[in-house]
Amino acid sequence: MKIKIQKILTLNNRVNIPALISGVIVLFYTMLLQEPWWIVKSEDNYTLIISYAPYKICCLILGRPVYIPIADYLSISGLLVFTLISILLIIGALIQNKNLAEILIGYRCFLIITLVPIILYTSLLCISIFAQISLPLVGSREVNWTIFLDNKPIKVTLLVSSEFTYVFYIMIICAILSLIGKLALRIT
Repeated sequence: MKIKIQKILTLNNRVNIPALISGVIVLFYTMLLQEPWWIVKSEDNYTLIISYAPYKICCLILGRPVYIPIADYLSISGLLVFTLISILLIIGALIQNKNLAEILIGYRCFLIITLVPIILYTSLLCISIFAQISLPLVGSREVNWTIFLDNKPIKVTLLVSSEFTYVFYIMIICAILSLIGKLALRIT
């Protein structure tokens, strides 16, 4: 039974179907679409918009982009990591050598994609500590923020909502597919 499942998932040990599908989808969403995985919006969709993907971080306040220097470096490194992961998945899925395919497919895709919510949660905790703004990971919340203009405090209250987008859920499916592809190589 185990060998039959392996032959189905790997087309008789020629192509690892789950790993190939996962690699192609991750490459497509990383290189071509670059859509966000997580979005925070104010209720008017204008005052505050933050979109996050490991390969693209964007923040708009009052319709103007906010330049965050470290975001560029994080985006470039995320783009390189996800491109590398997807290429390794595709090559590992197409390679005939089982030992080399196991090394190339690995658990990288599963680990990195499942770490994204943990990284987001940790980032939101840091923002709440250093900037005194408490943004929700998922759901809606009223955010109180004090801005100083000409040494006068201005209190701003916003109703913000945040959600994971469909791209995040597609990437979770890709992570599970890569895990199935890795496990298909281990079934003997």
